[in-house]
Amino acid sequence: MKRLILAMAVVLAAAPAGAVTFEEGLELKKQEKFAEAETVFAQIVKDNPRNAAALEQWATLLGWLGRFDDSIGAWRRALAARPDDPDCTLGLARVQYWKGELQPARERVEGLLKVAPKNVDALVLAGDISAAQHDVAGARTDYQRAEEIAPSADIELKLSRAAAPLTWRFDSGGQVDSYDTSRGTEGSFFVQGSWQALDSLVLSGGYEQLHQFGATDHRLNFGAYLHPIDALLLTGKVAISPTADTIAPWEASGGAELHLVGPLTATTNVRHLDFSNQGVTIFGGGVRLDLGRFSIKGEGGVVYNTVNTLQGYGAGRVEYGITDAWHVYVGYARGGQAQLLLAPATATDVTAGVTWQIDRGWGIRLDYTNETYGDAYVRNSLGSALTFKF
Repeated sequence: MKRLILAMAVVLAAAPAGAVTFEEGLELKKQEKFAEAETVFAQIVKDNPRNAAALEQWATLLGWLGRFDDSIGAWRRALAARPDDPDCTLGLARVQYWKGELQPARERVEGLLKVAPKNVDALVLAGDISAAQHDVAGARTDYQRAEEIAPSADIELKLSRAAAPLTWRFDSGGQVDSYDTSRGTEGSFFVQGSWQALDSLVLSGGYEQLHQFGATDHRLNFGAYLHPIDALLLTGKVAISPTADTIAPWEASGGAELHLVGPLTATTNVRHLDFSNQGVTIFGGGVRLDLGRFSIKGEGGVVYNTVNTLQGYGAGRVEYGITDAWHVYVGYARGGQAQLLLAPATATDVTAGVTWQIDRGWGIRLDYTNETYGDAYVRNSLGSALTFKF
C-alpha cells in the first residue's frame, strides 16, 4: 500500500496541467468504466514507461477487457520493473490461464508458491489451473490449502466442484405457450439424459412431448459432443417423431466451435428438417467473445425452404455470470422460419432467462420468450427445467 501511495504521489506531482492522472484512472476503474480507465493508464505508461504501478493497473484492465496478448506484454514489463513482486507474477500467470496457456501459467504459479507457500490467491489459481487440466486431486489439494489459510464461500464452492468427475446428467422441464390467436394456450414437456463416455466424448438422448394446433406429437432425439482437441468442439444430433402431426418427422443437425485466439471462438451449424411436403435447411455461423463473466455471441445465416423461399436470419445473445452459481442472459433473433401448418414468414424472438447452480449436482433454469411470427401470431412462453448431475 505504501508503495502504491508513493507511486501515485510521484505521478501526480509530475503530471503537467491537463494530463491524465493515476487517480483519475483508479476512479474510472472503481466505476467499472474499464475501457476508459485502460486509456488513462495506457497514456500514463506511454509518458512514463517505467511506472510499474501504472503498468500493473494497465495490465489488469487489459486482461479484464479480454485483450490477453496485450495484457501479457504489459505484465512482463511490470515484472521486469519489479521482478520480486508477487502481484506481478500472479497477474501474468492469471492472464496466461485465461488465455489457455496452462503449462506456462502453472510453472509461474509453482515458482511463486515456492517462495510464498501461503499466498492464498496463488493457491486458488493453482487449483483453477489443475481443474482446467483435469487434475481433480491436484485442484482439491490447492483449494484445501487455501481454505485452511483464509476460508471463504468462493473457495468452498470451487472445492465442492473439484470432486470426482460427474459423468451423468439428467434434465427435465417444460414450457407453457400463450398465443394471441384462437390457438390459446399450448405447451411442451421434455426429459433429457447424457453420459460422459470419455473425457472427450458425451452421448445424449431424450424424449419430448409437444401439444400444439390441438394435436400431441412425440419426439425422440440422440446426440453426441466430441472434443477431438481442446480448441475444437463438434456436435451432432438426430430427432425422429413417430407421430408427426405438426412437426418434422425427422431432423438432423450438426455444429462446430473452434477457439481462435484470446476470447474469440468461431461457431458454425447446419440443421435440416424434413417435412412430408417440403424440406427446410438452415446454415449458420458466428463468433463468440468470452470476456471474463461476460459471454457475447453473434450469428447469421440463411434458411432455405425447398418449396419457394430463401431467407436470412441474424441472432445475438449476451450472458453474464453474476456469481459462479448465478447466470443471466438476454437474446434477440430475427429471420425466416418455416412451420408445417403455417406459411413461411419472418419471425422475431426476444428471450431472457436465469440459471442457478444450487450445488454441485442440482441446477435450475427459468426462461421467457416473446415471438412474433409474421402476421400469424404473437407467442409468450415461460419455461423451466431442473438439472441433476451425478
